[in-house]
Amino acid sequence: MSFVLRLRIGARMALGFGIVVALMLIVLAAVLALIARAERANDELVGAQAERLALAHEWHQNIQVNSQRALAIGLTRDAGLERAFGERMKAVTERTTQIQKRYAELETSDGGRAGIEALAVARQRYLDQRKALLAAVDDTARRAEEGARFEQVTAAYIDVSAQVLAFQQQRQREISVQARTAMEELRGTAIVVSILAIVAAVAMGWTLTRGITRPLATLQAAARRIAGGDLAQPLERGAGQAETVLLSEEIANMQQALRTLVGQVHEVAESIEVASHEVAAGNADLSARTERTASSLEATASTMQSLTETVRRTAESARDAERLAHSAGDVARSGGGVVTDLVRSMAEIERSSRRVAEIIATIDGIAFQTNILALNAAVEAARAGDQGRGFAVVAGEVRLLAQRSADAAREIKRLIDQSVTEVEAGTRRAGDAGRSMEEIVAAVQRVGEVVDGISATTAAQSESIGGVNVAVVQIEQSTQQNAALVEQSTAAAASLREQAHRLTTLVGGFRLA
Repeated sequence: MSFVLRLRIGARMALGFGIVVALMLIVLAAVLALIARAERANDELVGAQAERLALAHEWHQNIQVNSQRALAIGLTRDAGLERAFGERMKAVTERTTQIQKRYAELETSDGGRAGIEALAVARQRYLDQRKALLAAVDDTARRAEEGARFEQVTAAYIDVSAQVLAFQQQRQREISVQARTAMEELRGTAIVVSILAIVAAVAMGWTLTRGITRPLATLQAAARRIAGGDLAQPLERGAGQAETVLLSEEIANMQQALRTLVGQVHEVAESIEVASHEVAAGNADLSARTERTASSLEATASTMQSLTETVRRTAESARDAERLAHSAGDVARSGGGVVTDLVRSMAEIERSSRRVAEIIATIDGIAFQTNILALNAAVEAARAGDQGRGFAVVAGEVRLLAQRSADAAREIKRLIDQSVTEVEAGTRRAGDAGRSMEEIVAAVQRVGEVVDGISATTAAQSESIGGVNVAVVQIEQSTQQNAALVEQSTAAAASLREQAHRLTTLVGGFRLA
């Protein structure tokens, strides 16, 4: 039974109804089996057995009727009697043959088959003896003898038929008794099984009801305790996976969580009550400090106004210095451009001087080659003798011109070299001047940038100080407002202390241990 109580409610209900259904099925199966047995007995009684009994009874009557008819015909030998009984006796004999055949088909028991075999043997003797009786026509003594023998055979035949009829009658009574017994057993079994099913259903219903109502009553009592503020008493938990067990576990968890929550709320309420005292005291101090801060802010506001005016004038001076720095920068950039042009011109002069020197060197080379050619021409003229004398004079003149050209070229080269040297020196000095002017321009630009930065910084400072001045004014206003809020906070802290005390009183109604 404890196993059933550990099951879920749905499983319990399913198990209970399953048992009830199983018992009903058992009752139904038993009743159906007994009904089938009674039906078989009734069918046997009403059907085959009734037919067997009727056949046996008709066979027995046919033996009695035909034996009397055969005996009358055999002993009297009356033609009219023979005509009257002959056809009827023949019809009864054919009917008896049909009865014998049908009876053999219906009989299934060993006793019945033994009876029908004995009856068939007796009938055959009866038919043989009847034929012998009817065959004795003229001999009276023989008819008497065959008649007496026929009576004996008929008596034995009737006795066997009576035994078969008695067997079927007894069998009829036994089948009737079996049918009544089957009906009584059906009635008794149905009553007993129904009573057992009712008892089992009542027991199962009581068990299910008890397994559901008792945990629910326990949970109801626990809910009343929790509603009354009693969180100290633990909740009894059952075993198994039933919904009531799971619900009790959840309620126990809820009780534990509520105990923890109420404990925390109680601690928080006490902390709030203590903190409200501290907040009230702190608000009083804050109010005093706020008033002092307001006075200091008034003095700071006036000082910030003077500082704002001073920074404004400094910003204006920085803007003037910025304009002058921009002018100096423009002049320095103009001078740097002139020096750059000068350096470029000196460089062009230097390149031209170098080109002239190269041309002079070419002329000098030409004079040297001409001098050599003149010497060669003089030598050839000397070899030629008188024919080359005029050519020698020309060669001498050419040589003289070549020497003079070489001397002039060397003089020009010397002068050009001196000019190139001076131009290079001038170019270097112009380059130095250009670099100096570039440095001056860069320095002036840096000064301009610094002045720009100073001007921008001063302007930003002026704006920032103006913002600070505005902020100080706003802080002063906020401080005055804070002073009013501090008074309101003091009143709120007093109200909070009263509410915290009330909360502590309310939470104190719960029993945690």
